[in-house]
Amino acid sequence: MPAYTRSRRPWALIGNFIFMAVLPLRAVMAAVKNGASHLLRTTALAPRALYTGTLLALRMDSSSPPPVEVGYVTDVEGNLDYFNRWVRQSRVLSYDANGELRLTHDRAYFVYGGDATDRGDGSLRLVRALVRLKQSAPSRVFLLVGNRDLNKLRFTSELSEDDLARPPAEIAPPHWDPHAPTLSQYLCDIADSKHREKDAATAKNAKDSVRGTHHAVDAGTATNSNDNPNDNANDKVHTDPTDKGAQSAAAAAASVDCAAERLRYMYKHTLGCPNTFELWRSELALISGRDRDAVTDAEVVSATLRSVQPGGDLHNYLMHADVAVRLGHTLFVHGAVDAKTMQFVPDDETAFCLPEEPQPGHFVPDVDDWTSALNSLLRRGLAAHAANPTWNAARTRRGGEVLLALQNRDAVSGRSIVSNCYCDGGVIDTAAAAATRAAAEKLPLANPKSFRNYCSNARDQKVAAWLKGAGVRRVVVGHKPSGDCAAVLSHKYTGVEVVSADTSYS
Repeated sequence: MPAYTRSRRPWALIGNFIFMAVLPLRAVMAAVKNGASHLLRTTALAPRALYTGTLLALRMDSSSPPPVEVGYVTDVEGNLDYFNRWVRQSRVLSYDANGELRLTHDRAYFVYGGDATDRGDGSLRLVRALVRLKQSAPSRVFLLVGNRDLNKLRFTSELSEDDLARPPAEIAPPHWDPHAPTLSQYLCDIADSKHREKDAATAKNAKDSVRGTHHAVDAGTATNSNDNPNDNANDKVHTDPTDKGAQSAAAAAASVDCAAERLRYMYKHTLGCPNTFELWRSELALISGRDRDAVTDAEVVSATLRSVQPGGDLHNYLMHADVAVRLGHTLFVHGAVDAKTMQFVPDDETAFCLPEEPQPGHFVPDVDDWTSALNSLLRRGLAAHAANPTWNAARTRRGGEVLLALQNRDAVSGRSIVSNCYCDGGVIDTAAAAATRAAAEKLPLANPKSFRNYCSNARDQKVAAWLKGAGVRRVVVGHKPSGDCAAVLSHKYTGVEVVSADTSYS
């Protein structure tokens, strides 16, 4: 059965859904009662933070088709062990005898909610498995793009030979994080760290040399350790005018500048995943059957770049993915459908920057046309990236930049369907979140920084009315952690249930 489209409405016959979550006993929530169309069930079966979202369509009467089950999991972020535990408890997915993911029955569906990589040593294997699953059942398996999937498109330009030839001082820091160091500052810190390691090694060698040397001393001569010039060898290293520590900051940065350090900088200070470089090394070693230490920095960089180029593993994931998916009454996106994101589609020429004023886009009033427009934007953006993966001569534009903007709140002035969120903690809505939201909404839209800490209003009646007008009764998202279990806003508040289901803590 295909995803919902206006030209074909098989889902209109299916009726209502049950949303089921598998949670630890202490996190079991009370069932949402009073509402035949939306029931929440919880069962204490799973280890900590293991979540299965299964949407089960109910048979409304004897003329209705059999029910379907839709399995949902999100934000695994390369934690393959976590994903495999989820599969073992899933009713819609299993591994076959050849180790391939398969749907368990003819009316099983599966949605992966985005963010497949970064925080575990299984990123490559996970995206490969998800793509093969999608290819095995393209009309019943759906993959969403998350910010951690889209933001890797930066690599082809920022790790290109031309960019690596640019002095570190010319590389701007991330516009979305005012606390992040510049590349030059990071490289200077690396150079200083290497310098101190060298100092420590030199001092240790000098002291070891003194201990191992026997000096003939006259019986009448008093000896003081302070008289031995070797005891102050460490001081001499620090004051040596030829030492790298005495060079200029630019020279110090240049002394350690390389593709591997730039990639480490990007992971740590611009992508929020400081361990990813070494996790890739571990996975590449496992895949190739080698010791981890045998995988060089250059191999990690090369594999990373290949993954986002046509034919690469992450690129294949993006090519098979969507920004938004609707199945029956339920709409799936990675971030949030709110007053700022609903109906909005960024312009193809949207820049990945901190804009002086909101960048252009257009509004699509119909829900299904809107999701189609977002998915078409993804396809065009990927094609543009493949055609022009590196910077232009002025280093002002690169292909597919709109997809980088799509996952960055600043670039789209708080209108990111990928990175907006309903919750960033254990509940779907709080008074503190409402206060922060109210303060942000008082600021002019021209200030793109206004929405950095903004949590979308899951109770927005205007948004709910728009969704209900198109038959949507549930929105399911990931992106920001909600604790040990999904954070749920009952349909009783607006007529639309909102489920924020990032529980992975990968």
